[in-house]
Amino acid sequence: MARGSHLIALPVETRLPRNSDSADSARKAGRSFDGGEPAVIACEQRRWARGGRSGLRLDSIRRGLVASWIGVICLVGMAAPASVWGQQAGSGPEPVAAGAPSSPDSTEARPSDSTESEASAPGEKKTKSEPERVGPSSAGPPIPSDAVGPILVAGVAVVAVLPFQINSAKSLQYLSESLPQLLSARLVGTGKVATVDPEQVKEALAKIDALEPSDAQLRALARELEAQGVVAASVTELAGRYSLDARFVPADKTSRGRSLSWSAGSERELVTRLGDLTEQVVAIVSGADPDRVISLQVVGAGDRGESIRRSVTSQAGAAYDPDQVEADRAAIESGDGIARVSVSTERRAGGVLLTFNVVRADAIVGTGAGGAARSGQVVADIRIRGNRRIEQDAIRSRIRTKAGEPLNRGKLAKDVQEVYALGFFRNVYVYAEESPEGLTVTFEVEENPVIRQISIIGNDSVDGDDIRDILTLTTGSTLDYPLLHENEERISALYRQKGYYLAEVSFSISEESQGSVSVDFDVDEGEKLKLRSIQFRGNAAFSNKELLRSFSTKKWRWYSFATSWFDQTGTYSEPLFARDLREVEKKYTDDGYLQVEVSQPLVDATEEGLFVTIDIKEGPQFRVGEIEVSGDQTMDLDALRERVRLNQGDVFNRSYLTADVEALERHYTDRGFFLATVQPLTRLDSQTKTVDVQFDVQKGPLYFVRTINISGNTRTIDPVIRREMQVVEGQLYSARGIQISTQRIRRLGFFEDISFDSKPTDDPSQLDLGVNVVERPTGSFSFGAGFSSQDGLVFTASLAQSNLFGRGYFVNLSIDVGGSTNRYVASLSDPYFLGSQFSLAGSIFVTDVQFESFRQYQQGINFSLGHSLAEDNSARGALNYTYRSREVQQDTGIFAASPIIREVLQGNESASILGVSYTRDTRDDRFTAISGTNFGANIEYAGLGGFARFLRFEARGAWYMGAPDFLFDRSTFVLSTRIGYAIPFNQLSDWSLNLPETTACDVPGSCVNVGQLNQIDTDLRLPLTERYFLGGIGTFQLRGYRARSVGPRRSILRPSEPLLGQPAGLFYPVGTELERDATNNRWVAVCQDTGPNATGNGNGRCNNLNDKNVDQFGDVFETDVVGGNSFISSSFEYRFPISESVGLQGVLFVDAGNAFYEGENLFDVTNWRYGYGGGVLWFSPFGPLQLVLGFPVDPEVFEQSPVFEFSVGGFGL
Repeated sequence: MARGSHLIALPVETRLPRNSDSADSARKAGRSFDGGEPAVIACEQRRWARGGRSGLRLDSIRRGLVASWIGVICLVGMAAPASVWGQQAGSGPEPVAAGAPSSPDSTEARPSDSTESEASAPGEKKTKSEPERVGPSSAGPPIPSDAVGPILVAGVAVVAVLPFQINSAKSLQYLSESLPQLLSARLVGTGKVATVDPEQVKEALAKIDALEPSDAQLRALARELEAQGVVAASVTELAGRYSLDARFVPADKTSRGRSLSWSAGSERELVTRLGDLTEQVVAIVSGADPDRVISLQVVGAGDRGESIRRSVTSQAGAAYDPDQVEADRAAIESGDGIARVSVSTERRAGGVLLTFNVVRADAIVGTGAGGAARSGQVVADIRIRGNRRIEQDAIRSRIRTKAGEPLNRGKLAKDVQEVYALGFFRNVYVYAEESPEGLTVTFEVEENPVIRQISIIGNDSVDGDDIRDILTLTTGSTLDYPLLHENEERISALYRQKGYYLAEVSFSISEESQGSVSVDFDVDEGEKLKLRSIQFRGNAAFSNKELLRSFSTKKWRWYSFATSWFDQTGTYSEPLFARDLREVEKKYTDDGYLQVEVSQPLVDATEEGLFVTIDIKEGPQFRVGEIEVSGDQTMDLDALRERVRLNQGDVFNRSYLTADVEALERHYTDRGFFLATVQPLTRLDSQTKTVDVQFDVQKGPLYFVRTINISGNTRTIDPVIRREMQVVEGQLYSARGIQISTQRIRRLGFFEDISFDSKPTDDPSQLDLGVNVVERPTGSFSFGAGFSSQDGLVFTASLAQSNLFGRGYFVNLSIDVGGSTNRYVASLSDPYFLGSQFSLAGSIFVTDVQFESFRQYQQGINFSLGHSLAEDNSARGALNYTYRSREVQQDTGIFAASPIIREVLQGNESASILGVSYTRDTRDDRFTAISGTNFGANIEYAGLGGFARFLRFEARGAWYMGAPDFLFDRSTFVLSTRIGYAIPFNQLSDWSLNLPETTACDVPGSCVNVGQLNQIDTDLRLPLTERYFLGGIGTFQLRGYRARSVGPRRSILRPSEPLLGQPAGLFYPVGTELERDATNNRWVAVCQDTGPNATGNGNGRCNNLNDKNVDQFGDVFETDVVGGNSFISSSFEYRFPISESVGLQGVLFVDAGNAFYEGENLFDVTNWRYGYGGGVLWFSPFGPLQLVLGFPVDPEVFEQSPVFEFSVGGFGL
C-alpha cells in the first residue's frame, strides 16, 4: 500500500451463521458464532471516494492504541448496514457522520496486517479479522454526498458526541478529540446510531459560555443540532489510572439525563470502557430497558443488614437509577447508630451489582463506643474502599498494620497519617468490626477532587500568563492544600518582585461537579510603593555609597519619572535585592572580611514608600598567610606564585582564591591530567588574623587521546573539522585545546551546535574523544527589492554558499541594480589554500554609482592571502592586492569644483594597490555582541603601475560592553572609532586636462579670483576617487547628515568663454563674471550672481577661489564636497533587544567626526561634526537592515534636519 494514503472501511462480505438470515445476525457478524465462521473484514488504505470528516484520526493517537483501534475501524465497516454507509454498487463506501458535509479533508493512518476487534462485549471471545477481496453491495439506499444536518435513516438515531474534557497533569490532550472520534465510530458501527459532524458540534458548542454546560444547555444544544441527545464525557488521569465519566442528556425535556462512570488501569483498558459506554448509549437512544439491579448487598451493618436491605427502594430486579440510589444511601445514613454510608457498583453483563457499605458508629476506631477495637485484638483482615483513581496497592504500601498482628492504636494512627500524606485524599477513615476470625480493619478514603480550572482575579498590573508561568498547580491534578498555599506564596513573591510589596493573595475553591473543583486566586494588588531609601548599619570599612555602587536596585530620585520605564528605578524586587546583598557580601569577603554577616533586609512600608535597612557585622579583616601545595611534589613553588593571584601578606580575597583554583586545575588539565582536581584548604588564625591556604592537588594519571571520532557532519567532510582541532590523536589530552577547538569550529559558521565528549578505553592511559556537531544550512539564495535613502529603489539578488561541496569553500554571486547604484560582485575563497594554513580569496567587481556631484564607474579585481595569528582564529593577517579602473563623469556640464573637473577631464584612472592588513575579533557574537572587541588596521601603497600614487593608513576599533542589569537584558554599550590618513604622491601635472594653453595668469597678480586648473586648489593632490567623504550610515558613517555630505568643500567653477573675448582655459567661481581690469592690466572675476546656473543662484553672494572653510564661503550653496585625505569617525551607541527571536535591536547613538583636507589636524575636536538619534537594526536573512533617524548638532544652513536613512547589508563596526 502506498504511504500517505488513508484508512477506510470497505464493503464487507459477511458469511452468516448457518440457518440464519436475520438482519440482527448480520449486524453481529464479526463476533464468534456457534457453528458458523467468523465474518471477514477487509480494510484497505486509499483516499476517500467522497469528502467527509467522519474518518477517525489516528495520527494524534499514541502508538500503543493504534493497532487495537484499527480493528475498531474495520468493525465499523463490517457492522454498519449499507443504509448507514450510503453505499452504492461499485463505489468506495465510507463511514458517514450525521450532518457531515462533503469535504476533501482526510486523515492518514498506518495499516495493521492483523488487528483484534475491541468492540466485543466484556467476556466475549474476540476474533481476528482477515483481509479478503471485497465485492460490491447494493443493499440499502445511499446517503447523498451533500447531505447537511442530521441524517435519519430507518431505525437509526442521531447523537451528538462532544469533545472529551481531559483532566491530567500529563500531556493527554490528544485524547480530547481522538476518544470522541472512536466513540462515534463505535456508535455508527452498531447500525443503530449516527453521529453529528464533529465540526458542527464544535461550532455549536462554541456558543455556550461555560466550562461544563448544564443539562439545560446540553438539551438546547441537542435540539439545535437536531440530535436525539448529547454525550458529554470527561477522562481523569491520576497516578496512571483513568476515570471515564459520561452523561447522556436527551433533547426531550421530559426525559431525564443518565450519568455513567467507569474506571480503567491503562489507556488500552480505557478504550475497552468506550465499548461499555457505546452499549449504554445505544440502549438509551434505542429505548431498550435500562440496566437492572441484579444484586443488592448491605455490608457492615451487622444484624441490621437485612432490615436495611428491605427498606431501600433500589431492590434487585428494579431499574438502576443513580438518583434513587443516592436517596437510599442518605436514608440509611440518617438512621440511628449509623456513622457513614457509601455506595459501590459493579456492572455485569446482566445489570448492576449494588452494594451499600455501612459504618456503624461503634466501629469507628478512636471513639471508644462499644469497645469494638481494643488494642491487642488480632487483626484478621485489612480492607480498603472508596478509591476510584488510586490503586489499592499504592495505599497498602503505606499501611504498617498487617493481618495476623495484634491491633496497635498508635501504629493505626500513623497509618492514617501515611495514607493522608499521599496527597490524594481529602479524608481518611478507619473502621474496625469484630468477626469470628478477629478484627476487620477498613480504611475508607475520600479522594480529593480534581482541579478543572484555575483562575486569576484582580491582576490588573501583572499579566495572567506571567502568573501562570510560576504556578506549580495544574489543571487535572488533585486538590492539594499544601500545594495551594505554596502557589499562593508564589504569586505573592511575584508581586513583591515587581514592586507590589503590599499585594495580598488569597484563594477560594468552588465545586464544579462531583469530584471536580475550580480554584480562584484573588489578588489585591495594592499600591506600588516606590523605594525611597536604602541604608546600611554597622558598616565601617565601606561607606553607603561604596556598597550601593554595585546595586542593581536603585532608589527613587527626582529624575526617575523619565528613567524608570527602562531601568526600574524605585522598584523593590526581593529576588533582585537578594542578589544585591550577595554582592555586598562578596565585596567584604574580597577585602578580607571573611566573617562578615549581612542581615536580611528590614522593610518599612509607609504611605511615602519603602525604606530598607540592612544590618552588617563586619568582623576582623584577614590577610594571606602561608601558601602551600600538597599532592604534587613536582610543583615549583616559585612557578606557583607566578600563577596564583594570592600573595602572602596581602589582604585575603575570596574571588582570587576561586580564580587560583581554576588556574591550577587548568595547569594540570592542559597537560594531560584529565581527572585533575584542586581543593583549596584554608585555616583561619583568629589571633594573627591570617588565612593559611593549602592547594590540595589530585593529579590522577596522564591521559592520551587515542582516537577522535566526528559525528553529525552529514555534509561537511571530516578534514574541514579536524583542521580546526587543537587536540591531535596520540597527543596528551588538553582541556584548553578542546576549548580552543570548540571556538574555532563554531567560528566556521557551519554548525548549530558543537559538543565534545570523552570516553574511557580499555587502556587506563588513553581516552577516545567524540566531536558531535549539528549541521546548519550554509547556502542561501535571495532576491527582492528594497529602498535606501542613498541608493533609492534597488533590485537585488544573491547566491551564496559558505561551505561549498562540504569543503569549507566560500562562493558568492550578487547583483544590485536600480536607483543610483548598479553593483556586480563575484567572490571565491578557500580558508586553507592547497591544504596549507594560508587562506586565499579573490573577487571581481563592477560598479556604477551616482554620487551627489558626479557619477563613478569602476571595475577591478582583488586577491587576499591570509594567515591566522592566534590559535583560536580570533586574529588574522593578510597580504592584499587590488587593481581597479575608475572613471568619473559629470552630468551637469563643466560646472563643478576643481578636483571633480580634473577627474572628468582626466578620464579613466587606474590604481594598483598592495597592502597588508591585521584584524582581531573577540566578540561573543558577530551581530548581537554583548562583550569583546573588534580591531583592524591596514597599510596600502598605490604606485606599482597605474595613475594613483599614495600611501594610506587606516585603523578601526570597537569595544562592546554589557550594560548594567538595571537596563534591558542583553543590551550593550558600543564605543567605536575609525580613522584614515592618506599621503598623496601625485602632482597636479599628472592630470591630462587637454585644455587650451594660456599665459593670461602666468604673471603673479595678473588674475584675481580666476586661474587655470593647475593653479586652483593646489593642495588637493589625492585623486578624488581615493578621498574620504563622511555622512550617513556605513563604513564612513556620521549619522544625522546625508551620505557623503560631510568633508572639505570647494567652490563650484565655471569655464571662461573665448567667444566673449575671454582667455581660453581659465576657471572662476559661478555667480561671478570675468572682466578685464584695464587700469591694473588684469583679469578679475566680479560677483554679480544674477542666476541661474553659471551666473549663480541669484542671491547676490559669491565665493572666492581661496575660500576653504564653510565660514569663509560667501555662498556655501555654490560649493561641492570634495572629500579629505584624512578622516576620523567615532560613535557611542546603546543597543538593546526589541525581539531576540527575529533579531531585532533598537539603538541610540551619538556620532562625531569629520574629513579633513591636506594639512589639517584631524584631532582638533572643534572642527568635528556631531550627530545623535536612534534607530532599529534587523539582522534579517538578507543581511543587516538599518532604519535610522539622525539629528545634526549645530547644522549648517544647507543641511537638513532630521535625516532619515535606510539601508541593507552592513553597518560599520
